Amino acid sequence: GDVEWEEGPVVLAEGAKFRKVVYGVFQDTLANYGGADGVIFGLIRNKNDDIRPSFLEQTNVRSFRLDFVNQMLTLSPRSLIDGQHVVPLLDLRRLFRCPVQHYVCQVDRMYVNGNLVRTMSPIYALIDTGCTGMLMNAAFYYPLLGLTRIGINDMLLTIKTTEGETISLGASRRDPQFLALPQVFPWLPADACLLVVGLAFLRGRVLTIDALKSRMTLSI
Repeated sequence: GDVEWEEGPVVLAEGAKFRKVVYGVFQDTLANYGGADGVIFGLIRNKNDDIRPSFLEQTNVRSFRLDFVNQMLTLSPRSLIDGQHVVPLLDLRRLFRCPVQHYVCQVDRMYVNGNLVRTMSPIYALIDTGCTGMLMNAAFYYPLLGLTRIGINDMLLTIKTTEGETISLGASRRDPQFLALPQVFPWLPADACLLVVGLAFLRGRVLTIDALKSRMTLSI
C-alpha cells in the first residue's frame, strides 16, 4: 500500500520518548487487515543518504535486544553485548553496494533436508525480523530447489562466533511460519548466495545487536 511519511514525537513503553522522529505510515494495506494504520520503525542504523530515515538512526540508540521468549524489545545507548559468544557482522554496502547496512553474518554450513549444501561462493545470512520464514536470491534458490526434488522442507544453518563456537539456527515446515521463497535483489551479483533469515529461525532465542561495532549474539 501507499506510505505516508510523518514527523512527530514517539513514546514507547516504560516512558521512553523521542521528540522528533520521521516514520512511515501505511494508509491502506495494513489498515484493511489490522483495523489500524501500520507504522514503519526501522532498526537499521546505517544507510545511504538516498534512503528514507529509519527510527534507529534518528536516536542515540546504538544497541538493541529482541527477546523472542519474553516478547520484549530493549533499546540502549550503550552496547548490550558483553564480549562473549559474539558473531561478527558484515557490511553488504562494501561487499555488494547494498544501500543499507543490514545485520548480516557469514554462514559456516547450510543443510537442506539434512543434506549439506555446497557452493562456490560464501553464503551470507541477513537477519530480518520483518520476515517470517526464509527468502533467498533467485539465482541461488532455483538451482537448490531443483536439487531437492521434494522442495525445501527443513533448513539448518551453522554460524561461527569469534571464539570458534558454533551456533545453529534451524526451521522446518512443521512450523507454519517457515516457507522458503525466491527474491530478487537488484544490487546482488548473480553468483552470490544470500539468505534472509526470519522469525521461524529465531523462535525461542534472544537476539542482541551492537549496531556501532557490527556484532551480534544469539542466545537461548
